[in-house]
Amino acid sequence: GREDFQQLVHPEDRKLIRQQFDAHVRGETDYYENTFRIRNAEGEWRWILSRGMAVERDGTGYARRLVGTSRDVTESAEAAEALKRLNDQLEARVAERTAALSAANRELQDSLEEIRFIQRQLVESEKMAALGNLVAGISHEINTPIGISVTAASHLEDETRRVMQLISDGKLSKSVLSSYQADAIRSA
Repeated sequence: GREDFQQLVHPEDRKLIRQQFDAHVRGETDYYENTFRIRNAEGEWRWILSRGMAVERDGTGYARRLVGTSRDVTESAEAAEALKRLNDQLEARVAERTAALSAANRELQDSLEEIRFIQRQLVESEKMAALGNLVAGISHEINTPIGISVTAASHLEDETRRVMQLISDGKLSKSVLSSYQADAIRSA
């Protein structure tokens, strides 16, 4: 009977079959459907799809008479299992490639950040070089007039000392004083 049948069912499927069948017998479900493995006469495991329903219940809702069918679905179950394995393998490959792509993206992002940093440094270096060229140009433009001014002031100082010495010696002539005035105006 029922115990002999349960012994043929795969151990991993027994509990679920019993729970679903008993729930239907108690009136908790409208029908019974389950797929499970059972050992055939040759000792091979076969997948069975079993469907049934109570056609008569007592006053408490307990099933008194059941009808149903069972059929061998091993080929479709094996195909579904093979498809599941392929899907699992595909998901594993996708996860692997996604991880590799994420790593490559991180490396690219790091490289991009490094390039941006180098670009900022290069821009700053170019700014400093341009500023250096500007300072050198301004310095050259300023140094020439300053140099001329220093030379003129130095010449005026020398001439003033010479004229003061001539005054002190009492040897200042009108022509020397005129020459000094002309030098002072040119130097100024």
